Amino acid sequence: MIPVVQKHASMAIAATFGFVLAVLLAPLVLATADWYGEWSRERNPPATLQWHTVERIDEDALRMTLLVTRHQDCQMVRLLGYTGASLQTMQPADALEREDGRPPQSYPVGITVISRPWILRGIYGRMVAISAYYDCDDTVIKAPLLIGTVPEMTP
Repeated sequence: MIPVVQKHASMAIAATFGFVLAVLLAPLVLATADWYGEWSRERNPPATLQWHTVERIDEDALRMTLLVTRHQDCQMVRLLGYTGASLQTMQPADALEREDGRPPQSYPVGITVISRPWILRGIYGRMVAISAYYDCDDTVIKAPLLIGTVPEMTP
């Protein structure tokens, strides 16, 4: 009987050690899963935006087009605009919508396109920021913030 115990003792010790290690590491894995997801989304955004044109159309409105590069096959769900004197004093714009009133348009993955014109209403300072949100497999992910300056009115 002792040879049988000796034969399986090393497997029992290894299995027990593996179980204890799994129990101890499980909380660490669960605690870092959210952090890793956020870290991955920041480094692999669904799209990146750049300014193409920004023009002032009146005292309280901008007309803009963006260079949009989609990196993942995710649908844009909304675009939000903010203005203010500094990044710390930004306020939501009164409205940011496509000039033609249609919803955001999706473009093919991997190419850079010029968006349709967007109108931002509600200027509260010299800075403007645009924040885009995408639906990626039922998870809403924010693209990197696009920051610029509000152009002066031309006479």
